[in-house]
Amino acid sequence: MTSRQKDFLSAIEGKVAFDEPLHRYTSFGIGGPVEAFMEPKDLPSLQKIIRFCFQEGISVFIIGKGTNLLIKDEGIRGVTIRLTSSPFSSIRVEGEKLYAGAGASLSEVLRVSKEHNLSGLEFTAGVCATVGGAIKTNLNTTYPQPEEIRRKVEYVRVMDEKGDLGYLSHIEDGWKGVILEVGFILRRKKKKEIERRIEECIAYRKRTQEIHLPSAGCIFKNPIEGKPAGWLIEQCGLKGKRIGGAEVSSKHSNFIINPQKKAKAKDVLALIQLIQREVKNRFNLFLDLEIEVLG
Repeated sequence: MTSRQKDFLSAIEGKVAFDEPLHRYTSFGIGGPVEAFMEPKDLPSLQKIIRFCFQEGISVFIIGKGTNLLIKDEGIRGVTIRLTSSPFSSIRVEGEKLYAGAGASLSEVLRVSKEHNLSGLEFTAGVCATVGGAIKTNLNTTYPQPEEIRRKVEYVRVMDEKGDLGYLSHIEDGWKGVILEVGFILRRKKKKEIERRIEECIAYRKRTQEIHLPSAGCIFKNPIEGKPAGWLIEQCGLKGKRIGGAEVSSKHSNFIINPQKKAKAKDVLALIQLIQREVKNRFNLFLDLEIEVLG
């Protein structure tokens, strides 16, 4: 990034930091520096960043809670943006519809929906993510029943890679742009019933996942047919396997954890490659990554 480009970005309202370590912003606690880290003040500020980066050929990455993500130790080029200011995190309710900014946390959205006796998002309880991140990755679960967040969506307000505003019904894989706001279609239920489902989901995650240790969530996608990835990994005797500071979780074998907060991205990648190799050798299946690797 040139000094001219840095000067332009520095003049935009909001926070800007150059060569900012990204381990501070990921749930793994892992990640090298990014050329420019920005938290724009408002929509016009964000639009300036996006339009400038498009014109200059600068790559842009939007980060939420930093889950489902592994950033390499060498860091990444371009601009990383986090939508933390109030224009991007507001939540409002109109009847049985809830509208949330992309920067709003799922936990806050769930709290507001519960206050208004609105049901449909209980399955997100205990998930560390922003609304934008959940929509981008199509957050889903199989407990207590199969659920996909995109099935709750009325619309997604977006800014495309050129900085133009618009609306989409859903986000496709590989789409480039910024999610700004999401409209959810929910339904009325008794608050006690909503609270019961929330408690069940949180209890399930506590039983089956290392939710208090640094991780990126599930590392691999489940194969289309057959056993889930976690079962395949466990059958290969890899539960608890450690490389450097990275370790296969003893609770859920599809989680790699950073228990001592000393793991490097290279440790995680080495463990990923070992798992893929062992599962391929034993079951003739290749495990595709669920997480995004940058760098």
